[in-house]
Amino acid sequence: MASAIGSVGFAPYIAAAKLSAVIPFVAGPTLTSLLFVMINPVTVIAGSAALGYLAISGRASAAREVAAARVAILLAVRSQGADNVMAVLLDAFRGLHRMPDTELRHLNGKQRKAVRGLAETISAAMSTSIPPTSAEAPGLWGARIAVEQSTDRQDTALVAGLTAGDMLYHAAAVDPAVLAAVDFSRVTEFDMPLDLAVHVENFASQGARVALRGYSAEQLVMAQLIEEGHDVVLPESATMPGYDLIVDGVPVQVKCSTSISLLQDHFEKYPDVPVIADTDLAAQAQALDEPWAPMVTTASGFDLDHVQSLVDRSLEAAAGFADVPVPLYATIIGGARAAHKAWTGQIPVEDLPAWLVIDLTIRGGLAGAGQAGGRSWA
Repeated sequence: MASAIGSVGFAPYIAAAKLSAVIPFVAGPTLTSLLFVMINPVTVIAGSAALGYLAISGRASAAREVAAARVAILLAVRSQGADNVMAVLLDAFRGLHRMPDTELRHLNGKQRKAVRGLAETISAAMSTSIPPTSAEAPGLWGARIAVEQSTDRQDTALVAGLTAGDMLYHAAAVDPAVLAAVDFSRVTEFDMPLDLAVHVENFASQGARVALRGYSAEQLVMAQLIEEGHDVVLPESATMPGYDLIVDGVPVQVKCSTSISLLQDHFEKYPDVPVIADTDLAAQAQALDEPWAPMVTTASGFDLDHVQSLVDRSLEAAAGFADVPVPLYATIIGGARAAHKAWTGQIPVEDLPAWLVIDLTIRGGLAGAGQAGGRSWA
């Protein structure tokens, strides 16, 4: 749940703030702060550990008693040098009711009576005393259990495959024009979407996003003009004053905004440099009775909303590289594995909830710790 909430951005916080309006005595900041604390990795790991402890604490003493009894019996039988350990163990149990009370002091009177009563019931049903154990178990009972050692490897491969698929999805969502704009406008080389993901925090401010929108607009306009057959080159520097592109040997400025003042300021400084503006800004310029209005044109498909959408999606995709829900994938695969084991009878259905809590806590905790360690190392 924490991974799902974290992956959708600010929507849950906005919903929490709105929900506080109908919950008495709870303010919006209080509810949003509570939501933040609940999805914090520290809270998730601690809560999962607490659930795991509660799930197993009720059976801890019983499990210790059973384990201790089994270990003690097996060690005692092995110490006798017996070849068929299981047969010796079963014979000991079958003769338990014939042992004197002095050898059954670890059992109370009620337990001794229950053991002997059960043995009498079995003997009455068989019309004979309980026979000794056969050297070999009949049929499939004597077949060795094949332990599948590749399960963990398969689960790891599935998690790795889902993680790789998620990263490829985010890489494909980064628009090439936006990546080229970042590479042109920054000193650091941005050759791959992963490079943008590493430095995506540099574009957190509104000013950086607006600047990136402008550089992306230049890339889109250049690609469109080249497709139309023009000779287009970029200037030597991203901060070249007066123009952004050289189209057929002519310096041209590219503007992508809603404010007509950008055009007015440009022509005050560079009256001889034409402008390629987005469609809405170009329409505003044509509606003005200004001497520079004929120098403002547009390009096919050059729309402000389209450029902004490409920038936003690319930055969100780059940020998604660091937010791959590895713990969620590990939990899903673990849950599917548990459901299969319960369906095939490998796990009793009544033990499935406790098994899920323990297994998924370990899987999710280890995956979350690995992801957090990878982030801190990066």
